[in-house]
Amino acid sequence: MPVNSSVPVFAGEFTVSIFDSRGCRTAVPVIATEPPPVAVSATAEPVVNLGGSTFIFAFAESSAGIDSIFWLESPGDSTLTCYDCLDPIASPLEDTEYELFAVDGNGCVNSVIVFVDVDSDRNVFIPNVFTPNIDGINDLFSPFTGVGVTEVASMNIYDRWGEIVFNRENFLPGSTEAFGWDGTFKGKDASPGVYYYLIRVDFIDGVSLLYRGDVTLVRQ
Repeated sequence: MPVNSSVPVFAGEFTVSIFDSRGCRTAVPVIATEPPPVAVSATAEPVVNLGGSTFIFAFAESSAGIDSIFWLESPGDSTLTCYDCLDPIASPLEDTEYELFAVDGNGCVNSVIVFVDVDSDRNVFIPNVFTPNIDGINDLFSPFTGVGVTEVASMNIYDRWGEIVFNRENFLPGSTEAFGWDGTFKGKDASPGVYYYLIRVDFIDGVSLLYRGDVTLVRQ
Protein backbone atom coordinates (compact mmCIF):
# COMPACT_ATOMS: atom_id res chain seq x y z
CA MET A 1 0.00 0.00 0.00
CA PRO A 2 1.25 3.54 -0.64
CA VAL A 3 3.10 5.57 1.97
CA ASN A 4 0.93 7.95 4.05
CA SER A 5 -2.17 5.84 3.47
CA SER A 6 -4.23 3.96 6.06
CA VAL A 7 -6.15 0.76 6.44
CA PRO A 8 -8.71 -0.09 9.14
CA VAL A 9 -7.60 -2.75 11.62
CA PHE A 10 -8.88 -4.28 14.82
CA ALA A 11 -7.11 -3.68 18.10
CA GLY A 12 -3.98 -5.81 18.56
CA GLU A 13 -0.29 -6.14 17.71
CA PHE A 14 0.87 -5.74 14.10
CA THR A 15 4.12 -5.65 12.17
CA VAL A 16 4.50 -2.98 9.50
CA SER A 17 7.06 -3.71 6.78
CA ILE A 18 8.64 -0.71 5.08
CA PHE A 19 10.58 -0.99 1.78
CA ASP A 20 12.85 1.63 0.28
CA SER A 21 13.44 2.26 -3.42
CA ARG A 22 16.16 -0.41 -3.49
CA GLY A 23 13.87 -3.04 -2.04
CA CYS A 24 15.49 -3.00 1.35
CA ARG A 25 13.02 -3.88 4.12
CA THR A 26 12.63 -2.95 7.74
CA ALA A 27 9.93 -4.14 10.13
CA VAL A 28 8.30 -1.95 12.74
CA PRO A 29 6.05 -3.38 15.50
CA VAL A 30 2.82 -1.45 15.99
CA ILE A 31 0.19 -1.81 18.72
CA ALA A 32 -3.30 -0.64 17.79
CA THR A 33 -5.40 0.20 20.84
CA GLU A 34 -9.17 0.16 20.96
CA PRO A 35 -10.83 3.46 21.87
CA PRO A 36 -12.88 3.60 25.09
CA PRO A 37 -16.45 2.36 24.60
CA VAL A 38 -19.32 4.77 24.26
CA ALA A 39 -20.73 5.48 27.71
CA VAL A 40 -24.55 5.45 27.91
CA SER A 41 -27.01 5.36 30.79
CA ALA A 42 -30.68 6.13 31.32
CA THR A 43 -33.20 6.22 34.15
CA ALA A 44 -36.95 6.78 34.46
CA GLU A 45 -39.71 6.17 36.96
CA PRO A 46 -40.20 2.38 36.90
CA VAL A 47 -44.00 2.64 37.21
CA VAL A 48 -46.46 5.22 35.84
CA ASN A 49 -50.23 5.42 36.11
CA LEU A 50 -52.33 4.70 33.06
CA GLY A 51 -52.55 8.00 31.20
CA GLY A 52 -49.54 9.39 33.05
CA SER A 53 -46.03 10.14 31.81
CA THR A 54 -42.43 10.13 32.98
CA PHE A 55 -39.22 11.89 32.01
CA ILE A 56 -36.38 9.67 30.82
CA PHE A 57 -33.02 11.04 31.90
CA ALA A 58 -30.25 9.73 29.62
CA PHE A 59 -26.51 10.30 29.20
CA ALA A 60 -24.14 9.55 26.30
CA GLU A 61 -20.44 10.33 26.08
CA SER A 62 -17.42 9.29 23.98
CA SER A 63 -13.86 10.52 23.56
CA ALA A 64 -14.60 10.69 19.82
CA GLY A 65 -17.77 12.73 20.39
CA ILE A 66 -21.35 11.56 19.96
CA ASP A 67 -22.40 11.51 16.32
CA SER A 68 -26.04 10.45 16.75
CA ILE A 69 -28.54 9.00 19.18
CA PHE A 70 -31.88 7.32 18.63
CA TRP A 71 -34.53 5.50 20.65
CA LEU A 72 -36.40 2.29 19.86
CA GLU A 73 -39.43 1.14 21.85
CA SER A 74 -41.21 -2.17 22.18
CA PRO A 75 -44.07 -2.37 21.50
CA GLY A 76 -43.57 0.41 18.97
CA ASP A 77 -46.49 2.70 19.77
CA SER A 78 -44.81 6.12 19.36
CA THR A 79 -45.11 7.10 23.01
CA LEU A 80 -42.01 9.33 23.21
CA THR A 81 -41.98 13.09 22.65
CA CYS A 82 -38.76 12.76 20.62
CA TYR A 83 -36.58 9.93 19.33
CA ASP A 84 -33.25 11.74 18.81
CA CYS A 85 -32.86 13.52 22.15
CA LEU A 86 -31.54 12.50 25.56
CA ASP A 87 -34.52 13.70 27.61
CA PRO A 88 -37.80 12.51 26.05
CA ILE A 89 -41.07 12.22 27.92
CA ALA A 90 -42.61 8.75 27.79
CA SER A 91 -46.40 8.26 27.94
CA PRO A 92 -46.89 4.50 27.53
CA LEU A 93 -50.32 2.88 27.59
CA GLU A 94 -48.85 -0.53 28.41
CA ASP A 95 -45.60 -1.93 29.79
CA THR A 96 -42.91 -0.65 27.42
CA GLU A 97 -39.18 -1.18 26.88
CA TYR A 98 -37.18 1.81 25.61
CA GLU A 99 -33.66 1.31 24.22
CA LEU A 100 -31.28 4.20 23.61
CA PHE A 101 -28.55 3.73 20.97
CA ALA A 102 -25.58 6.11 20.84
CA VAL A 103 -23.10 6.24 17.93
CA ASP A 104 -19.82 8.11 18.33
CA GLY A 105 -17.48 9.70 15.79
CA ASN A 106 -15.62 6.42 15.27
CA GLY A 107 -18.83 4.57 14.43
CA CYS A 108 -18.80 2.71 17.76
CA VAL A 109 -22.25 1.92 19.17
CA ASN A 110 -23.53 1.24 22.63
CA SER A 111 -27.04 1.02 24.04
CA VAL A 112 -29.00 0.96 27.28
CA ILE A 113 -32.53 -0.26 28.08
CA VAL A 114 -35.15 1.43 30.26
CA PHE A 115 -38.31 -0.47 31.20
CA VAL A 116 -41.44 1.41 32.27
CA ASP A 117 -44.29 -0.52 33.88
CA VAL A 118 -47.84 0.86 33.51
CA ASP A 119 -50.17 0.60 36.49
CA SER A 120 -53.45 -0.14 34.72
CA ASP A 121 -55.66 0.42 37.77
CA ARG A 122 -58.75 2.33 36.64
CA ASN A 123 -59.01 5.67 38.42
CA VAL A 124 -62.76 5.73 38.98
CA PHE A 125 -64.48 6.21 42.34
CA ILE A 126 -68.27 6.08 42.65
CA PRO A 127 -69.79 7.08 46.03
CA ASN A 128 -72.57 5.02 47.60
CA VAL A 129 -74.46 7.86 49.30
CA PHE A 130 -75.22 11.53 48.67
CA THR A 131 -77.24 14.26 50.37
CA PRO A 132 -78.80 16.72 47.89
CA ASN A 133 -79.76 19.37 50.48
CA ILE A 134 -77.99 22.29 48.76
CA ASP A 135 -75.46 22.81 51.54
CA GLY A 136 -72.53 22.63 49.13
CA ILE A 137 -71.38 19.25 50.46
CA ASN A 138 -72.08 16.00 48.61
CA ASP A 139 -75.08 17.54 46.82
CA LEU A 140 -74.58 15.73 43.51
CA PHE A 141 -74.11 12.08 42.66
CA SER A 142 -71.43 11.50 40.06
CA PRO A 143 -68.37 9.33 39.42
CA PHE A 144 -65.01 10.82 40.32
CA THR A 145 -62.41 10.11 37.65
CA GLY A 146 -58.67 10.53 37.50
CA VAL A 147 -55.83 10.30 35.00
CA GLY A 148 -56.39 7.76 32.23
CA VAL A 149 -60.09 8.52 31.76
CA THR A 150 -61.06 10.15 28.47
CA GLU A 151 -64.82 10.39 28.89
CA VAL A 152 -67.82 9.35 30.93
CA ALA A 153 -69.80 7.94 28.03
CA SER A 154 -73.09 7.57 29.88
CA MET A 155 -74.63 7.70 33.34
CA ASN A 156 -78.11 6.29 33.96
CA ILE A 157 -79.89 6.29 37.33
CA TYR A 158 -82.90 4.03 38.00
CA ASP A 159 -85.40 3.79 40.85
CA ARG A 160 -86.33 0.49 42.50
CA TRP A 161 -89.00 -0.18 39.86
CA GLY A 162 -86.52 0.21 37.00
CA GLU A 163 -87.73 3.61 35.81
CA ILE A 164 -84.91 5.88 34.64
CA VAL A 165 -84.77 9.04 36.74
CA PHE A 166 -81.57 10.58 35.33
CA ASN A 167 -79.47 10.32 32.18
CA ARG A 168 -76.32 12.12 31.06
CA GLU A 169 -73.94 11.26 28.21
CA ASN A 170 -70.51 12.18 26.93
CA PHE A 171 -69.02 14.43 29.56
CA LEU A 172 -65.36 14.90 30.29
CA PRO A 173 -63.40 13.94 33.40
CA GLY A 174 -62.93 16.84 35.75
CA SER A 175 -66.43 18.08 34.96
CA THR A 176 -68.25 15.10 36.46
CA GLU A 177 -69.55 16.97 39.51
CA ALA A 178 -71.14 19.69 37.38
CA PHE A 179 -72.98 17.03 35.37
CA GLY A 180 -74.05 14.86 38.30
CA TRP A 181 -77.54 13.98 39.50
CA ASP A 182 -78.98 16.56 41.90
CA GLY A 183 -81.56 14.21 43.38
CA THR A 184 -84.55 15.52 41.41
CA PHE A 185 -86.93 13.77 39.03
CA LYS A 186 -89.28 15.61 36.69
CA GLY A 187 -88.55 18.86 38.48
CA LYS A 188 -89.34 17.55 41.98
CA ASP A 189 -87.22 16.15 44.80
CA ALA A 190 -86.81 12.40 44.41
CA SER A 191 -87.76 10.32 47.43
CA PRO A 192 -85.02 9.22 49.81
CA GLY A 193 -83.92 5.65 49.28
CA VAL A 194 -81.76 3.37 47.18
CA TYR A 195 -81.25 4.00 43.46
CA TYR A 196 -79.32 1.97 40.92
CA TYR A 197 -76.80 3.19 38.39
CA LEU A 198 -75.16 2.08 35.16
CA ILE A 199 -72.13 4.21 34.33
CA ARG A 200 -69.93 3.61 31.28
CA VAL A 201 -66.42 5.07 31.36
CA ASP A 202 -63.95 5.24 28.45
CA PHE A 203 -60.21 5.07 29.05
CA ILE A 204 -57.19 6.36 27.16
CA ASP A 205 -56.07 2.83 26.19
CA GLY A 206 -59.34 2.16 24.34
CA VAL A 207 -60.95 0.16 27.15
CA SER A 208 -64.59 0.92 28.00
CA LEU A 209 -65.99 -0.35 31.31
CA LEU A 210 -69.56 -0.47 32.59
CA TYR A 211 -69.92 0.15 36.34
CA ARG A 212 -73.04 -1.16 38.12
CA GLY A 213 -74.10 -0.44 41.66
CA ASP A 214 -76.44 1.42 43.96
CA VAL A 215 -76.44 4.78 45.71
CA THR A 216 -78.50 5.90 48.67
CA LEU A 217 -80.20 9.29 48.51
CA VAL A 218 -80.42 10.81 51.98
CA ARG A 219 -82.37 13.95 52.84
CA GLN A 220 -81.54 15.75 56.06
